[in-house]
This record gives sequence, structure tokens and C-alpha cells, in this order.
Amino acid sequence: MTNMTQRIGEEVKANYVEKMGKELGTQFSALWQEFIWLAMKWGEYEALYSGGSKRLDLLNEAAPLQDWNSAILIQRRFLSEA
Repeated sequence: MTNMTQRIGEEVKANYVEKMGKELGTQFSALWQEFIWLAMKWGEYEALYSGGSKRLDLLNEAAPLQDWNSAILIQRRFLSEA
């Protein structure tokens, strides 16, 4: 059996559908993928913006909005579905 961490997205989704049924498995797979994406973005945010005020000023000047608008939208959608 292949380790789940080595499976590609569709294989993981198929596993969830098999275990949870079509509707719940599909929804869970989509929600899990968005959660993982948001967790990765949060890790990037912490790595970039936790380095002190000089780094923060430089980053804000270079890329003030980076990719956080989309992260905020995903988070709002994630929380509104709960």
C-alpha cells in the first residue's frame, strides 16, 4: 500500500470518498486542501514577518499586499462554512 503522503491529490480524494462517501469525502478533500494551503501561507507569513521591525519595514515597502488578500478570502470562506 502506498503511503498517503506520497499520493497525488486525486488519489487522496478518492480515498476520502471511499471512506466517507461521495458527498462528505469530496467536501472534506476540498476543505483539507484549502486548510493545508492556508497553513503553508501562514508559515510563509511567520517566516517573513517575524524578523523584527527593519525586516518588516523592508517587506512592507517591497510587497505590501503579497498574497494575503487571497489568504484572507480563503479564511473567511473556511470559517463561514463551519
